[in-house]
Amino acid sequence: MNETLTSTESGSVQGRQLLADIAGMNLDFIRLLQQLSCTITDDRALLSMPSAQAMQLGQLSQTAQRRLARSGVTLFDLRFGDRDFWQSIFDGKEPERYRCTCIDAGQDLVEIQLFILGALLLLRHIAIHNRFVACLGFSVDDTFLDRYLQLESRRLRQIAASCPGLLQSRPHGSDDAWGELMRLARRTDGQPLLPARMLGYQHMEG
Repeated sequence: MNETLTSTESGSVQGRQLLADIAGMNLDFIRLLQQLSCTITDDRALLSMPSAQAMQLGQLSQTAQRRLARSGVTLFDLRFGDRDFWQSIFDGKEPERYRCTCIDAGQDLVEIQLFILGALLLLRHIAIHNRFVACLGFSVDDTFLDRYLQLESRRLRQIAASCPGLLQSRPHGSDDAWGELMRLARRTDGQPLLPARMLGYQHMEG
């Protein structure tokens, strides 16, 4: 009995740590959006988010940003829903899509590539330790993870370097969604509501 309790407690601690890892990556994404919004001052979308809204996200208080980051799912997406693209990756083909992004060159492009690599490695780490957290947090399924975990690190580095257009915000395609999420993040009682909202938008995208 004690061994069972110890195992359960250990799994709970591990799950919380993996969720904390997702939260940390979300905070990095918020900072990246803030950085890009300072660089690009026109009306171009930044990683599928209007530049003005990306700036508003960066202007949230640190407390509000942490609430948003701890929603339990990623605030970013690497086009995992594009089955044709990822199937070509699993088949060992050279990636052809997402080679372009709103950032043409320079340090911002490097930051995007580094973020993508970090996110790809994080998904692999979480999938190895807890499939449920990986599936829920990154909006993927077990079949996808079975293939994904077969990719070598050098393949992940190649994807990150050659496909900066993979990265986009999520939920994407809905200004109202991000407006609502930011309003909840500003509320002191908003933390419990954020995961449900994020999962709802995730389901709508799927």
